[in-house]
Amino acid sequence: MVSMESWENGTWVFYDGDCLLCSRLYNWFSRRPGGSTLRWETLSRWKRGEVSPGLPYPSGQPDSLLLIRGNRLFRESEAALELFGRLGGAWRSALLLRYVPRTLRDAVYRWVARNRYLLGPPGNTCKLPDHRSGTGHETTTRTPTVL
Repeated sequence: MVSMESWENGTWVFYDGDCLLCSRLYNWFSRRPGGSTLRWETLSRWKRGEVSPGLPYPSGQPDSLLLIRGNRLFRESEAALELFGRLGGAWRSALLLRYVPRTLRDAVYRWVARNRYLLGPPGNTCKLPDHRSGTGHETTTRTPTVL
């Protein structure tokens, strides 16, 4: 099991590894300078107890994207904004969306999350972090399991 203490950065991104959109976002972010400082994991690995970011697994149906920085859990639009804000440069301007009421931002986020499988059915082969090295930055292709 990988624990928070064994990974010094402390910023974890949990995403739905069964979703082609989420997989593509992982691939896109991992190629960006700010994205390489993040620990990427799938929600299913956290749920199965294979990784422990130092917080309990969220109750209820988790979002398609969760971000943990230190001991703070970011969900829905806040997680997405935190993620884009970490890239720096012009991407930090995405943080201006915090001026949009959170209820509206989260409604848009939930609409995208509900429709994310339109890009491809769940269970399609996609790229996921390769945890053999312990860094979470390499990718391996496999058919993911459904949560």
